[in-house]
Amino acid sequence: MNRNIRLIFFAHPRSGSSSLYQILQLHPDLNILEEPFNENFTRWNSKNKNYRELVHDIPSLDMQVAEIFATYNGIKMLDYQLPDELAVHSLQRLECKVIFLRRRNILQSVVSVLIAEQTHLWKRWEMTKSCMNTIGASSRSTFKTSRNA
Repeated sequence: MNRNIRLIFFAHPRSGSSSLYQILQLHPDLNILEEPFNENFTRWNSKNKNYRELVHDIPSLDMQVAEIFATYNGIKMLDYQLPDELAVHSLQRLECKVIFLRRRNILQSVVSVLIAEQTHLWKRWEMTKSCMNTIGASSRSTFKTSRNA
């Protein structure tokens, strides 16, 4: 990990950020903490610190970010995970490079969220082959039904 690199990876939901995160993690100079301000961060791993609970204002955010940067050189966060004032402050950190990711087509993002909420599959690699076949067959039959109607 290159300690001279400081990276804020800021994304809108359903923008491909998890895929890009996986790709960036392959680089030997990068070690990015994935969504430490996510409400489920401690559920993903019980050893994770509850950063979201510890951040109330800019000084507390700066303290938690400094702690994160002691171990990692990047942070991935989604736009809804911090209040606007704190998110903007994070993006204005002069020592950090910022990657901003969003979909151009907002409708695609909305549809993607609705599908993920219904299937409880937030990342493509969480799908099993049988699940993918079931979803594919279901969408084909829905398409045929709606087309024939």
